[in-house]
Amino acid sequence: MNVIGRLPAVLASRHIPADAPALLAALLNEPGVAPVANQPTRMLAREALDLWGLRLRTADITGKSLYGAAVLVDELRKLPGDTEIDQFGLIGDHMAGVVLFDGRDDQFIGAIVVER
Repeated sequence: MNVIGRLPAVLASRHIPADAPALLAALLNEPGVAPVANQPTRMLAREALDLWGLRLRTADITGKSLYGAAVLVDELRKLPGDTEIDQFGLIGDHMAGVVLFDGRDDQFIGAIVVER
């Protein structure tokens, strides 16, 4: 069963491209996956870049791979700093992740998936 129908309508209505990373598809279809909150966290692109750029640089401390983080950080660098970003957190039985969308047009920016 595809989890999109069980996610908050605000996420279900967003377009996640067919070529999104395979691990994101696995997370979205994982048994037990649920949104962390019913609404996205709204932040500016520069704030998201600071957050995920730092997290990417410190990933070796946790020893957990941040699948998709480098691509996401590259995509965030391309956006004007004052662009509003919607970030959705998801947690499943074996994986967790975030999915980010451009607040101007709901376009997929990227995702980070970690194994729990």
